[in-house]
Amino acid sequence: MSLTPSPNALAEVPIFAGLDPDTLLGLATASRTRRYPKGQVLCSEGDPGEELLLLEEGRVRVSRFAHTGQEIVLAEIEAPAAFGELALIDGSPRAATLTAMSEVTIRYLGRRTVLDLIAREPGVAIAMMRSMAAMVRATNDRLGDVLSLDVPGRLAKWLLARTGEDGLVELDASQEALARSLGTTRETLNRSLRRFERVGLVRVHGHRLAILDAAALRSIAEG
Repeated sequence: MSLTPSPNALAEVPIFAGLDPDTLLGLATASRTRRYPKGQVLCSEGDPGEELLLLEEGRVRVSRFAHTGQEIVLAEIEAPAAFGELALIDGSPRAATLTAMSEVTIRYLGRRTVLDLIAREPGVAIAMMRSMAAMVRATNDRLGDVLSLDVPGRLAKWLLARTGEDGLVELDASQEALARSLGTTRETLNRSLRRFERVGLVRVHGHRLAILDAAALRSIAEG
């Protein structure tokens, strides 16, 4: 679905923070915006990287695929955010696959438009570098967890990071999607979750999970 580009939405994307209204309006005019359903592949690893993708609404999964076909999740990003800086700058193909985890709104900015903006606004280049550095750090943390923690440890860390002040975790993804995110299978994840519930660490209520013993989960997450 095509939408009318809005400079107000564009201003929410961190790499464009501080740009003046006229510049934002020019970028909005030069862009195109689309809405996609949950599960839509927005771009695939190896695709040409001729546009900067700006996530204005929703959540996106960043992943690569092993030669066996197994999906390796690198990051899960919430709006507002930018994707594709590397391919845009060096002209290489996309390094990862982006998949909508919810209904999303994506804005596309062409390579020449972005490079011209960087030439005029050095602050945008610095913001892009910070964004890419944050992505690298997040990916390193995720891969470090896969290498150093077993599945219960990864699950405990995931639950603690998403626990609200009410002690509840919203399970807005399927067990299969969560298993991919944690680098395991649905069956192994389900066994860990049942074990947590059996020993009194959590209680599952439909699409919500109550944390009953955060201290014990923290101990498991620390390995």
